[in-house]
Amino acid sequence: MIQIWERKTESPRPAALVPTSDSLLRRMQPGSDLGSDLQWSSPLAVHSRGPGQLSTVAAGGLPSTHLVVTWEGMSLVNPMNQTPDWALMPSWLGSGAQLETRAAGGRISGGSGGGVLWIPGDDHWGNAPLSMFLATGSFGARSAGVGMALNRKGLSYRLRSYAQHTDLDFPYPTTSGPDAPLERRKNAAQSGAGLRQQLGFQWRRHHFRLGHWMQMHHRQLPAASTATEARAVQGDTLHRLGLNWHYTQGRHLFWGNLGTNRDDNHYRDSSAGVYGQHRVGALQAWLGWRRDGTNHWMNSHLQFQNHGVRSSAYPGRVHQTRLSFQSLIGKQWGRHTLHMAMRVEQVDGRWLAPVPEISWSAPSTSARRRAVDRIQEPSQSSQIPNAAHLNSAEDVGQSGPFPKVARQVSGSWSASLSGLQRIPGLNDLYWQPGGRTDLGYEAGWSAQVVRSNSWSNAAHRTRLHLNTRLFVNQLKRPIVWLPNATAGYWRPTSLQETRSGGLMIDATARRSLRNSILETQIQYAYTSSLQLPNRRSLPYLPPHVVLATVRSMHPKRFVDLRLRVVDRRPDAIDPNDKRLKPYAILRWGAGWRLPGKAQRWNLSASVDNLLNARYELVPYHPMPGRQLNVSLLFE
Repeated sequence: MIQIWERKTESPRPAALVPTSDSLLRRMQPGSDLGSDLQWSSPLAVHSRGPGQLSTVAAGGLPSTHLVVTWEGMSLVNPMNQTPDWALMPSWLGSGAQLETRAAGGRISGGSGGGVLWIPGDDHWGNAPLSMFLATGSFGARSAGVGMALNRKGLSYRLRSYAQHTDLDFPYPTTSGPDAPLERRKNAAQSGAGLRQQLGFQWRRHHFRLGHWMQMHHRQLPAASTATEARAVQGDTLHRLGLNWHYTQGRHLFWGNLGTNRDDNHYRDSSAGVYGQHRVGALQAWLGWRRDGTNHWMNSHLQFQNHGVRSSAYPGRVHQTRLSFQSLIGKQWGRHTLHMAMRVEQVDGRWLAPVPEISWSAPSTSARRRAVDRIQEPSQSSQIPNAAHLNSAEDVGQSGPFPKVARQVSGSWSASLSGLQRIPGLNDLYWQPGGRTDLGYEAGWSAQVVRSNSWSNAAHRTRLHLNTRLFVNQLKRPIVWLPNATAGYWRPTSLQETRSGGLMIDATARRSLRNSILETQIQYAYTSSLQLPNRRSLPYLPPHVVLATVRSMHPKRFVDLRLRVVDRRPDAIDPNDKRLKPYAILRWGAGWRLPGKAQRWNLSASVDNLLNARYELVPYHPMPGRQLNVSLLFE
């Protein structure tokens, strides 16, 4: 479930966030993955090669490497390719995940021009003493998970574990070309298991939390129907271990983080006789300080990272060391809030240009309101099953009980200007045979303006919300991987310059009936991304995306219908730059709360691609047809 959220550890600041998904549906479909969640909850560009296969996300017209995923202060992105694989991130482990699509160059290192996905260390599921789920679906999809929470005399423990398997036997093209005949895959599958756990304790004013994130995945890639074995086998293991500490003294807050990362990968292609394996180890340390005043605050921290790689595809052992310092200052004048941040970084002894950021916000509320205490609506938390996740601090006008006023009009403005910077990944530099050590680091800037409006009428029990975001960014020397027709493999290429701009609109209308809520949501994204100076469109990025949702929520059931429409997209593989065909897909979902007092049982079902449309998100990787998914959740 992808929710609107502002980090509670920082003072309020403007941010353009992905429109909220139906948290109730995502909560009752824990067997899904975050890639599917984003596809059905936001108009972002999702590039998937099919269930269980590589899935990347691009935001704001920037490459997918400009999205960062963090948990407990640790990055979940492999430093080799710096591209999150959203298909390998189950919703069960990523519960409570919230995606901030604003550039954050002065606050987060690692290249966050497109946004940051925050996975909180604690959430509603994490507080349930015992929770578990079972899920099954088309193409042999089956998964299960268990969660628990313990609190004993200042100690707290949270655990979430899962296991899953999918048979990748949907049709696959046997030759190149958009009209290539399709055959069913044979002996192709994806399986995985993992857990996240946290141990928290307190000693006087010192608070500690030890976190561990582990995932193992195994993929057998496509093979023709006549093959006796999978064409290729790929395995990944990811470990993250970190210790967080914070200490408060008056208005001062001190915090630190010490973490270690390890990623193992192996790959074998039987048809080409290729075998490769690599191991990445990393050490990370944070040290920060913050001071809160009456209407101002300061925030600074120092970060150290050291990555070491040993791989059969690399020339020996490779190291990369990073040292960065970040500082943020905030000031509030009346309803106006201003943030200024700066980050400086050193990579392998070389200092890079400073990355600044400035942001401003000014909420406003209209005086057109009339107090009528007798007009109220009962709290949704008592109406809608699992409605705790439907409420959000930033989701003004979409969640929560109706106010004690007959009519209310409110709105807010926010704007930000941020520098962008990303260091080439280890694969970009050293992978053999395609790596290039002559690649420079990416640098640029990003700006945006956001306007939010809310209208509510308690007499008519109606609420409207409109969020509009305008953005523009420019990036020099962006690194993209493109196929090399002469050599027969993909390799990184540094473009001269790219410029992107567009807007995102989220309009939601909610009407409260006698014992249910009817909601309609329209989300639209327009993106224009061009290579300069030839002004060619960047590959795979759709100019127009529309996502329409109609849902009815009742205390014991819900029904959900979604339509996603995507425009034509450029194809980087075709030398004539032909465009991928547009497509429209439907999704239907429903859920029921089963009888129970101390426990809650939730049964849900969904059908993806209801009309069995044929479409592609990536060239020559047709997506499967109609898919059925069923899950049972217990708390």
